[in-house]
Amino acid sequence: MQKESVDAMLSNYREHLARCEYLECEIPELERLAASMRETMVEDTVSCTQVISDMPRGTSISDPTGRLAMMLASGGVTEHVRQIEEEITEKKRELAQKRVTVIFVGAWLKALNEKERFVVEKQVIDKLFWRDVVRMYDRAFGEAYSKHGLKAIRDAALQKIYRIAS
Repeated sequence: MQKESVDAMLSNYREHLARCEYLECEIPELERLAASMRETMVEDTVSCTQVISDMPRGTSISDPTGRLAMMLASGGVTEHVRQIEEEITEKKRELAQKRVTVIFVGAWLKALNEKERFVVEKQVIDKLFWRDVVRMYDRAFGEAYSKHGLKAIRDAALQKIYRIAS
């Protein structure tokens, strides 16, 4: 994997993690909605009110109930159900795509020691300013490091990640 891809995955990790958690909740809700709509599809479609006017609408004789019965019998769905199912498919595709980033970055972070992981998470993933990372590192580990010292830790950690990802 290219360094640029690794850097992009690290940078997008928090957003993708949150989006995956959201989609993992939303998809089952949409699936329940689609199932419910499929169950009531016949009643909802048949109970549509017909607009009657004195103007003819066409020259052919039609059987709307017959067409509806044929559509439902052949596994067809109404437009509303089709839209929900398309949305579910799109959200599952997005989840699968974003889950790759979450899984990869999670694995890379596991390969780092506690201090490396801290610096990478705060500076690379969360994009905090170095002065904040220095202060937080000192509080977390009781060790005073300069910005340059933490950069060295970050660079070593990133090299480890690049090796894993290659």
